[in-house]
Amino acid sequence: MVIAFGVALFFLLAGRAVLSYLGVTVHAFSISGGVLLFLTALPMLFGHRGGLQAPEHEERDVVSDDISVFPLAIPLLSGPGAIATILLLTSQTGGDVRKLIAAVVAIAVVFIVSFIALYLGARLIAAVGEGSVHIATRVMGIVLAALAVQYVLNGISGYYHVLTGK
Repeated sequence: MVIAFGVALFFLLAGRAVLSYLGVTVHAFSISGGVLLFLTALPMLFGHRGGLQAPEHEERDVVSDDISVFPLAIPLLSGPGAIATILLLTSQTGGDVRKLIAAVVAIAVVFIVSFIALYLGARLIAAVGEGSVHIATRVMGIVLAALAVQYVLNGISGYYHVLTGK
């Protein structure tokens, strides 16, 4: 959570300058966020074990990467969608320090709520049962896939409007 929050703060404070230097637009972030989100939704739709689930006992020796950094912190918690939103928030502050502080507080609240949800996740699963979790996972996979497609469409639409001047 600390890594994801740090990435979010970095893009809040220096993101526009870095992206401008690299020539990357918010629309590109929207499209890449949609693609990554769709790739996350596919295993959920088909009931496959995702990379965020704890490995089974026999898989523990094989899995060596720390999922808290990738894919949890980056790109799921502080990915292209979050970064694009933060960049839009930054542009709306107009350099006003009070608005910038309000954005920092809002981002902090989101990460605190996310931490609580992740921390209590095992208890929630125990309370509702594995079957209910599998059903909810598939339904959320459908919603996530639709959201991913919408991100891509928003990015394409944004590029279209930039190109046509409309």
